[in-house]
Amino acid sequence: MSDNYINDSTDELLGINLQGEEQYITFSVSNELYAVDILAVQEMLSWQGCREVPAARDYIRGIIEVRGLVVPVVDVRKRILSTLTECDASTVVILVKTQTQKVLGLIVEAVCDVCHVSVEAQSDAKGLEGAVELEFVKSVVNVNNNMIMIIDLEKLVDMQVLAQYQDKPFPES
Repeated sequence: MSDNYINDSTDELLGINLQGEEQYITFSVSNELYAVDILAVQEMLSWQGCREVPAARDYIRGIIEVRGLVVPVVDVRKRILSTLTECDASTVVILVKTQTQKVLGLIVEAVCDVCHVSVEAQSDAKGLEGAVELEFVKSVVNVNNNMIMIIDLEKLVDMQVLAQYQDKPFPES
């Protein structure tokens, strides 16, 4: 076994790609593909419902408890398209951790795939102006003839709003 093999395997296990590629989890919202950095993904949960929060932003569906942690749940469809996701047994909640170490759940219609994208293949989202709200689209990439919008988690949710849900005990029923 060579040292290169060990290093390559370790890098792969840690999600490090030295060839200029990044990995993303892709998911669908209203038949469109979106993605988040795979290193931000903590886990995926099936939809079990959530507790509503009075006076929350319209895209904050509510909160859930995950191992004692209060996690706000964002309806990605509501945030992007202003229409609520019809949640059922096939709905998925992707738990992600932002760069500021805040955990949130993303309600998506389906998780699709893991894709490897070179940094050079990513385009900025300026060409989409007017078609979608761009503030939280970091870049756009074409993978296997599918246009994928890469989400900037820090901009998807107002971090000050998110902070009000964190570090609090889960409310009793």
